Amino acid sequence: SNRLSADSEQNVKVPRESTYDAEMCRILVNCLAKVLASSFLRPDDKETG
Repeated sequence: SNRLSADSEQNVKVPRESTYDAEMCRILVNCLAKVLASSFLRPDDKETG
């Protein structure tokens, strides 16, 4: 069943663990992609001197 007790309330719909895990992985990958892209696109101060 996909209806569980959550925050002391009965019959609250909660996402499946696999859906939650997939969404967390998607957020992590997007965050890492932004960090890596910004580090590659940022000019290196040592070479401009």
